[in-house]
Amino acid sequence: MARRHWLLVPLLAAPVLGLGAHYAYWRMAADRLTEGLAIWRTQRQQAGWTSMMGPAEAGGYPLAATVSLRDVVVQFAGAGIQGGLRWQAGRVVLRVTIWQPRLLQIQVEGTQQLRLADQPEIPFQADRLRLVLPLEHGLPRWGELSITQLRAGLPIGGIIIGDVRGRADLRPAAPQGEAAITFALRAEKIHLPEQRSWPLGPDITQAALDGTVGGPLPRGGAPAASLGQAAGQWRDGGGTVEISELALQWGKLDVHASATLALDAQLQPMGTGLARLRGHDAALDALVAAGALGPGVARMARTMIALFATPATPLDGTDGAVELPLTLQERRLLSRQLPLAKLPLLPWPGG
Repeated sequence: MARRHWLLVPLLAAPVLGLGAHYAYWRMAADRLTEGLAIWRTQRQQAGWTSMMGPAEAGGYPLAATVSLRDVVVQFAGAGIQGGLRWQAGRVVLRVTIWQPRLLQIQVEGTQQLRLADQPEIPFQADRLRLVLPLEHGLPRWGELSITQLRAGLPIGGIIIGDVRGRADLRPAAPQGEAAITFALRAEKIHLPEQRSWPLGPDITQAALDGTVGGPLPRGGAPAASLGQAAGQWRDGGGTVEISELALQWGKLDVHASATLALDAQLQPMGTGLARLRGHDAALDALVAAGALGPGVARMARTMIALFATPATPLDGTDGAVELPLTLQERRLLSRQLPLAKLPLLPWPGG
């Protein structure tokens, strides 16, 4: 009988040892998050960033390791962004799950504040704001952003975006002609500020932007190097931006465009593109009715589309779509050498 009791000891000890090993693994993961945060803060400080936050609180046991931070403030006052940048959040949670230990989830909660240069602070919050990154040394190779019910207080009034999805893949060492950055961004159910009247309506169904940034990207250099200097290095290295899809569905207007862009000698965008338009007649009527466009300008726009546009193959079985070639040079947007608009000067701090 005594021997049988001794045989039960390993059976009883195994769960206890398993729980102890699991707790030790969770503790190690939480400590790695805390250490990684300290390393990140040191590296960012060397690059001109400063950060302030409350004491880190470990949690999430048993399914995840989390580090919660309250009253987070991140600031930049270097030469790269003239006037600096400041971001504040009530709570930030760093999370690594047991089954995906190489993926870092960054969850931001509560009201946030963003200020760029001397512009007014923009308060915003979301039902969910999450960034996912791989845990690895150096710059992450990719990142995914997801936001639901984003509410922001812009100077022109409040804006609501129901859903935002974004992803970026990075290859900083990519040579000329290859993609150093691949990006995709989608925003749906956009409700514009009600303090203003919108000729095409206050609701944008969808906006999307997909493309690549060609290498090589500027590397090395001092942390205080300006955005203008970096842009000039990228231009001189043959850098280009390929926009594979720029889409906007606003009221009856449906726009899809693609373009190849670069920077000219004055660091201003230049390039060529193709825009596919549908619902442009109804959009012009709405702009005239709202007083945003004069009847003469609308007639000229219709004439230009009739002369220079070509019928487009329907994407969804409907007709009425046209394609319009576009050129951007010396800050002028043209279609077959006919000027359409003059773009404002793109400022580059320190350029």
